[in-house]
Amino acid sequence: MTRAEGKVVREGLRERKRRETHNRIQDSAKKLFIARGYEATTLEDIADAANISRRTVFHYFKSKDDILMSMAGGMGDALAQGLRARPAGKSPLATMIDVLEGIAAAQPRDELLIFDRVMRSSEAVLARKRANYILHEETLFLAMESRWPDPAMREELRLTATMVVSIVRLSLERFNLEEGKRSLSELMHKEFALMKQILVDGLAAV
Repeated sequence: MTRAEGKVVREGLRERKRRETHNRIQDSAKKLFIARGYEATTLEDIADAANISRRTVFHYFKSKDDILMSMAGGMGDALAQGLRARPAGKSPLATMIDVLEGIAAAQPRDELLIFDRVMRSSEAVLARKRANYILHEETLFLAMESRWPDPAMREELRLTATMVVSIVRLSLERFNLEEGKRSLSELMHKEFALMKQILVDGLAAV
């Protein structure tokens, strides 16, 4: 192995270790937030649960808010990853409906409800979560541009990304307002149907 190859291997191992530690902190924090509540959980508790020092936690996150926010900040990445895993052949919107169906079906109902309550217990995190919807739209839009690079489709992709993220936000709000009486998948279908009806009615009135 050459010196250059050795450096690549070391950097790869270092990055993997960093990612594993990052995920371990998130997982430990999530379990504690759900079991004890956000306010009752300290950074020391999270460090102990992750089997690392408090100082190490600070290398990854500046505060509990940052940890909690990181858990809620992956929507755009999840949508983009789901899109990349879908086969070609459908329109952008039809493809994203399939992506949302898969994501919604994978969410444990009880855990989703509890975690949302944890999120809502921090006004600072909740405000940042709402602001991040714009970032989620941009992440999804860029992934869609990669799938459909035709410049003529740019506005369609932009509008689709906005609609998809809005559907997710509204469905999650309804899901938690109803305390999980209907599945997230069912609520997403309902929101898409409502969106379609609004468009049909609006165009008919033009």
